[in-house]
Amino acid sequence: MARILIVEDDKALSDAYEETLTHTGHNPIVCSDGLDALRKLEDERFDLIITDLQMNKLSGQKLIEILIERKRTLPCPILISSGFISDAIIHSFGQNEFIHFLPKPASLQQLKNKVQELLNKTGPKSKFDVRFINPILNATIETISTMTGLEVSHEKPYIKKTDELSGDISGVVGVVGSGFKGTVSLSFSESVFLIIVSKMLGEDIKSIDEENKDAVAELLNIIFGKAKKILNEGDLNIQPAIPTIVRGKDHSIAHRFQNKTIVLIFKCVNAGDFRIEISYMS
Repeated sequence: MARILIVEDDKALSDAYEETLTHTGHNPIVCSDGLDALRKLEDERFDLIITDLQMNKLSGQKLIEILIERKRTLPCPILISSGFISDAIIHSFGQNEFIHFLPKPASLQQLKNKVQELLNKTGPKSKFDVRFINPILNATIETISTMTGLEVSHEKPYIKKTDELSGDISGVVGVVGSGFKGTVSLSFSESVFLIIVSKMLGEDIKSIDEENKDAVAELLNIIFGKAKKILNEGDLNIQPAIPTIVRGKDHSIAHRFQNKTIVLIFKCVNAGDFRIEISYMS
């Protein structure tokens, strides 16, 4: 099921689009103008945007231009469905591989066919922004290995499954930057956390309590302190917030952003596995 943003000021037409795409198994969300669409795109992820060109508050053309200007790329493919697709519009956007055209009038079947074509072409690809991920990955290994003396390695990043558990104790931090926002979590099982904390403090810790639970937030702060230097050299201007702590047996972190969550699994010799989850919009 794809999340599809419909930007259309003709209510009868947007209702028809919404009904058609819902019946084909997708999740359409309707905006009546470009300004409303911009607000939606601040905090939500979509697999496809269908937009008209001529709208009262903000035109489809201006919407696309703003998205390109803000993010230097488009968040997903855009299908321009309009009766005003001129040669100038095609020349302006036609070289962008993310932008496609469906001249009006078009039948609902033509719309369905075009939507399916674009979703099949783009697919649910996992695009990892290594500018953000690699500094966190490297900082995590450096921090844990230095503070515990344990050997730490990592596995290949992957997309988190919806029913996947995170751990027994987690630190979660919100992150904002230039054209970027997201959340990052650091999670341990109880057994691994106790080994890590014992190594950090130089004593045998038997259980998680009010005194040692803050160690997960401290680790996250240290990791981001190291990663931020690299991140900000790349003009991301990353600024993390204060971490919060989540406790509970076999909990799963529900990240704020409706984007795919990237998981980094770390293997700690003589301790076990722990994980970092990254969910962001850029």
